Amino acid sequence: MQVNFKLFSWIKPLFDPKWLTAVIYGGRGSGKTVGVVHFLLLQALKKKQLIVCARLTKEAIENSVYSEIKNQIEDLKLSEYFEIKATEIICKLNGSRFTFKGLYKGPESIKGGSRISYFWIDEAEAVSAYVLSLIEPTLREDGSMMIITFNPKSRFYDVYDRFVTKKTSSREYVHKTNWDSNPFMSKRLNWQRLGEYEKAVESGDMSIYNWIWEGHLLENSSIQVLYGKWTVEDFEEDSEDSQVYYGLDFGYSVDPTAIVRCYIKDEVLYITHELYEFKLEIDHIGQIAERKIPGFKRARVTADCARPESISFLKRQGYDVVPCEKGKGSVEDGIEFLRTFKRIVIHPRCVNFEKEANLYSWKVDKNTNEIRTPPVPEDSYNHLIDALRYALERVMKARQADYSGFLRLHGDYR
Repeated sequence: MQVNFKLFSWIKPLFDPKWLTAVIYGGRGSGKTVGVVHFLLLQALKKKQLIVCARLTKEAIENSVYSEIKNQIEDLKLSEYFEIKATEIICKLNGSRFTFKGLYKGPESIKGGSRISYFWIDEAEAVSAYVLSLIEPTLREDGSMMIITFNPKSRFYDVYDRFVTKKTSSREYVHKTNWDSNPFMSKRLNWQRLGEYEKAVESGDMSIYNWIWEGHLLENSSIQVLYGKWTVEDFEEDSEDSQVYYGLDFGYSVDPTAIVRCYIKDEVLYITHELYEFKLEIDHIGQIAERKIPGFKRARVTADCARPESISFLKRQGYDVVPCEKGKGSVEDGIEFLRTFKRIVIHPRCVNFEKEANLYSWKVDKNTNEIRTPPVPEDSYNHLIDALRYALERVMKARQADYSGFLRLHGDYR
């Protein structure tokens, strides 16, 4: 069998069995995905392997990773050795299997896996530390490896923080690669890169180009929903003169329960306290919030209306929890309202709010690498920000109404 595998220089260390984890990160055009596919196809041909290919959502896998493996099998003229099925790819020579998994829904199912040789997470920048903690114990076979590929976006992402910022294990192979290290990059893709570089230079904003193509972190960029509005500062709370507002966003399988406490003074929005807890049972929300959020027990709390049973439970526990009023455009309207403040000041103890302020971003058109029009926010890293929108819902409605010059900010809260 004569096959011209594309084995990039950064792939060769992966053949060393000492690595428990391989992390390959960088910008577009670096060949990360193709390189890993070729490595895994070679391993699948050598002996029987179970190879799990994962992304956050199953739909993304079927549209890209699955298709990429199928395309490379055809390009390498290996079709006679592999059977392409609807949900898996099987090597006819030895029974090696490629299976595909989404990590966002039901991540606990990962724990049931066994005899996995390779667990590859593609586009892994937003994978949480919790999901990683479920995957690692499933790799029990000698020589088994977790492979992670991603384009870094922020230092606040768990994957970047653990494997790049805080790399400590001698069993983790971590390598950054970009387009200029890819000898197989097509002329067409390079022409696209050059066009986007010229547009970035002309606009004076290199942040998105540097993120997409050079593998730089995307910080202080217009792609961030709250760009230019927030800061982290220590402040003394003006509790006597300011009305305090509370918002609650309930957690789901892999999402945290999030509570925000805030107030407004001189058109500045102050974020004073937060609760950000994973796997928090509904009957524990109140007692933990009382410990972490001043005034929670007696406060009016506006919560996500999508969970009426949870709101009803908290009411029966004696908490004054009311549903928000969601409607079409409510997210975008809430974001627009948050951006009307002169500043959003985050207390240093609210570390998760700072993280979300960095990571909550507008969706980008994959064809142009520009913010979509009309702007649509990503539905991720927005739990505390959603809670903040709920907290300020009545304030926003009061400001939108016509009171003939009288601005009633507090409504039922007084």
